[in-house]
Amino acid sequence: MLIISRLIGSAALFGALAIGPHRIIVQGPASLTDRDLGIAGLSMNSDSAQASSLLGAPQSVRHHDYHGNDEVSHLTDWTYSGLTVSFYENGKFYSATITGRSRTTARGLRAGDSIKRLTALYGSPISMDSLSAVYHFAPPGPHPSNWGMIIHLQRGVVRRIVVGVIGWVD
Repeated sequence: MLIISRLIGSAALFGALAIGPHRIIVQGPASLTDRDLGIAGLSMNSDSAQASSLLGAPQSVRHHDYHGNDEVSHLTDWTYSGLTVSFYENGKFYSATITGRSRTTARGLRAGDSIKRLTALYGSPISMDSLSAVYHFAPPGPHPSNWGMIIHLQRGVVRRIVVGVIGWVD
């Protein structure tokens, strides 16, 4: 039995090495909750009126089109110190991007934190390489979600955190 166990372990290790430096997919379905899909008091159900009330007037506003998932989204970005909040054309929350240490995710992750802190707070991502880690929100029920969190990395350090629509549906 020990020999069989070692053979299976060796085969799994060889298979992992043969795959090479590709993304590793390991996240469980309940890693993110709906509470994780917001920043600075905003949530996936927020809109620009609520953002204005919570954050005040933005330092800058930018309108642009995002081409993804075979469709075009007309977005508006509001930029604050260390934070950009994006809204759909109708004013509904699309995503929030943390770029400064003064802003945190719902669980306390911030730009400048280590990968060790990231995984301590959120567990293993669904996908990770040297440049990014991806966590997907999988709500209960039959409908897939395109919500989640992408953490951009540089040399093992969190550089930018995007929470909200991440652009794919399973």
